[in-house]
Amino acid sequence: SPELFSFNQSFHQAFYFVQTADIADSSLIEGEDWIGAFRDTAGDGIGDICVGSRRWDTEFCNNGICDIPVMGVDEYNLDDTQDYMIDGDLPLFKVFDQSESSIYDAQVLNSDGYSFEATDYPWTENATHVIFSLEVFVDCNDELGGHAYVDYCDDCVEGNTGLEEGGADLGCGCDELAPTTYCEDTDGDGL
Repeated sequence: SPELFSFNQSFHQAFYFVQTADIADSSLIEGEDWIGAFRDTAGDGIGDICVGSRRWDTEFCNNGICDIPVMGVDEYNLDDTQDYMIDGDLPLFKVFDQSESSIYDAQVLNSDGYSFEATDYPWTENATHVIFSLEVFVDCNDELGGHAYVDYCDDCVEGNTGLEEGGADLGCGCDELAPTTYCEDTDGDGL
């Protein structure tokens, strides 16, 4: 497997079966590609620690539906699994595209649409989840697997754009001038 997709075996596991997996709506993930499950330890929506992975060869999977084992914290192997999944954690998934030798963040189809976190599939020990679709999208910044999105000002923000959400709203609406101070606070009460 790719080095980033290495993980330690744990006694505590859950399994995520994925029915379809695509890259940018155009190509299916192929037999030499890998899907990895990751835990977000920094709270930034990016998977930091691989907690399970599988080579995506549907010929060897259960009726063409591959599973990804996702490891939890193992009290008998705490040194190697201390940052692994615990009950309620939401896994994130990455795809290693062998033909491009690239790793992309993937989104999971949840009941309210696609998102990076598998919000409908929280990790619990011995759980079996079936994910209908796992997709690597091109974001509004034209980055495959990127995290940029269009905010309420219709600007492409976050991800690798260097722009923050709502950055075009200086207080009077999107793309409007910043408010002007018309009155001086002579008594220093902040009003």
